Amino acid sequence: MFYLLKNNRQTSGLQADFENKNRKELISLPFAEFLADWPEKNSITLLSKPSNLAEGFLFKLDLKTLSLTKLLGNIKGLFAKMSPDGKKIIYSQSIGNQNLETNILIIADSQKIPLGIATLADKCVFANGSANAVYCAAPRFIPNNSLPDAWYQGIVSFSDGFWQIDSESGTLKILAGGAEDIDAINLFLDPENKFLFFTNKMPIMKLINPYRLLRLR
Repeated sequence: MFYLLKNNRQTSGLQADFENKNRKELISLPFAEFLADWPEKNSITLLSKPSNLAEGFLFKLDLKTLSLTKLLGNIKGLFAKMSPDGKKIIYSQSIGNQNLETNILIIADSQKIPLGIATLADKCVFANGSANAVYCAAPRFIPNNSLPDAWYQGIVSFSDGFWQIDSESGTLKILAGGAEDIDAINLFLDPENKFLFFTNKMPIMKLINPYRLLRLR
């Protein structure tokens, strides 16, 4: 596992086993408040916490060379996820105070593919393996609030539909139209990409069971 540990003015990126033994420092950073993810065998991503009030950055830590590379930067409201093969990034950003824009970045040539729907990349997941599919929950209506801050703070909720997007062509396919109040987060797939699992972020008093799944095939 990999995690960040703040120590005085530095933040250490540590690798350890699941009992937190055999710890090894991979990187030392002069800044904190980053979200770490391990999407691909040799890559760890470090994402600044998303806010409409600040420009966000996404870095990649190469585990072979321990070099740190900036993949995205100077983007307000940035949230980003790398694909399991390390070749693509889905990211969302704030446009003005109330709008969202979502794109897929092909890392090799910096090609940007518009997603075709406006949502937070935190509501998306890449298919496992080498498949090109991306699955996203997207709001049917985006409320007039400062995003993504108001959503993370629980000030607003979304009513989502579910989409499948081809990450190379941008082709869209709707999977479920949002007939019930679902504000999806923590999306993940089973190893064979047959089921999409998610948590409903709607206020808990409205829910009997916040954990759901969607059959894909």
